[in-house]
Amino acid sequence: MGGGPGSGQAMKLGFDAEDYFANLETIRRFATFGPKSLLIADAIAEVNWN
Repeated sequence: MGGGPGSGQAMKLGFDAEDYFANLETIRRFATFGPKSLLIADAIAEVNWN
C-alpha cells in the first residue's frame, strides 16, 4: 500500500474498511440525489440490518 497523508487513516481510527467505503458511497449518493434519497437509503439499510 502506498504512503502519503491520510493513507490507512480509516484503520487508525478503528473503522472497518467496508464500513468506511459504504459511508463514502452514502456521502456520494447524498451529494448526487440530495437529502430525501439519503433518508430512503437509511431506511432500507436499517431494514436490511434488522
